[in-house]
Amino acid sequence: MEQWYRDPCRDIKDRGFRCIPPEDVEGWEDVSFGCAGVFKQLITPGTEERMPKEGDVCTCHAVGYHDDTEFENTRAGKGYPMEFHCGGGQTISGIEYAVLSMRVGEVARFMLDPIFAYRENGYHGHVPPDAVVEYEIELLSVEREPTEQDKLDQATAFNEKGKALFKAGEYEEARDQFKEAKGVLGSFPWRISDRELVAKQAALRIVVLANQVQCLACQERHQEVVKLAPEVFRFDKDHLKTLYRRAQAHMALVNYDEAHADIARILALDPSNKDTKALLRRLQKEEAAVARKQRGMYSNIWGGYSEAAERPVSDSPQTDSGAATAETGPRPVASE
Repeated sequence: MEQWYRDPCRDIKDRGFRCIPPEDVEGWEDVSFGCAGVFKQLITPGTEERMPKEGDVCTCHAVGYHDDTEFENTRAGKGYPMEFHCGGGQTISGIEYAVLSMRVGEVARFMLDPIFAYRENGYHGHVPPDAVVEYEIELLSVEREPTEQDKLDQATAFNEKGKALFKAGEYEEARDQFKEAKGVLGSFPWRISDRELVAKQAALRIVVLANQVQCLACQERHQEVVKLAPEVFRFDKDHLKTLYRRAQAHMALVNYDEAHADIARILALDPSNKDTKALLRRLQKEEAAVARKQRGMYSNIWGGYSEAAERPVSDSPQTDSGAATAETGPRPVASE
């Protein structure tokens, strides 16, 4: 794939001569910015004014010819069109230059210098090395690649829809919207120069994760609350609402030590938090009730042992028909 990434205009200049004679392209338009590498002949005008830009996703049908012999046809077989990002190096540079000159719905013929086509590699035995090729291209659609701001707006819309569903009590549907928002935010590049945009994206990521936790809490899916909460803490280790939801989940799962830890963390950050103080009192009552139940259970067990110890042991062997003796063990059941 290295050949797709080299600068074709510079390579033609370094080569020092043209491979496409001027008489072969008389009346054609040079669409390679004066490099004499890609020439265009219009067949059918486009139906829309919009033209692709670098970064756009272009979809087109293409038929390739070498010496008037077809070697590639996207309409053949299953007929899937080509789809690629303009400027992304996903196809030969000649096709990228070609579609940048087109409008949606347009059909045109292009002649490509070898440097804009398959260079010294050729194409699967159908195109020899350093050969001029032609393509007939129909541009089907152009979609603009979403910007980081577009993605932020889309994630915000998912979050707002999720909030509305949550208020209506549609917790599962709301969580689906929050998950969609999370997916969009996850497509952000690692490096963004706009610091304000980075801050907004990070803040929204925390919100949609915390909202997912809240949906799970309302559905009493306690294990999932405990599992998802750390994702919030990756971005905000002191997120109070998520700490509170996880404390509730730990209580429901009878993880009292973990519940105490989350409650202590909240009160260390917000000592006057009334809801958390009430939760602590509830936790203490639950622990006291469990302790009483355990004491009663152990009391019954040890009381039973005490009564057995006080009961006299008979010296005479048991003579019941169904009784067992140490020597013989249980008597066999008679056959019917």
